[in-house]
Amino acid sequence: MVDQLRIEYPQSVSKACRILKMSRSTLHYKSIKDDNFFITALGSLAEKHPREGFWKSYGRLRNKGVVVNHKKLYRIYKSIGLAMRRKYKKRLPKREKKPLVTPSKFTQSWSIDFTSDVM
Repeated sequence: MVDQLRIEYPQSVSKACRILKMSRSTLHYKSIKDDNFFITALGSLAEKHPREGFWKSYGRLRNKGVVVNHKKLYRIYKSIGLAMRRKYKKRLPKREKKPLVTPSKFTQSWSIDFTSDVM
């Protein structure tokens, strides 16, 4: 964003950062994240246990003694494309509502009452 502003309106970096209300140090920040260990660990777990999802893989890593934040591990899990699709419940077909048939005669339908038992 800052570079785009500098191309359109040639000004100093400090002025562009002041306009965007961001620190100049964030402009030159280089990430030092090294996720290679976790990528290989998750890849090997996915090969051994292909039907298990993220939480089982996370639990297996924790049981091995690897201390890692689940949010970081999930970010890596998604970035290497291991996310499994969720299983959704199958929908039942729609029930057809039929109107109740009213008997045309008085004795056309019979019912038994089982709530009372008298001799």
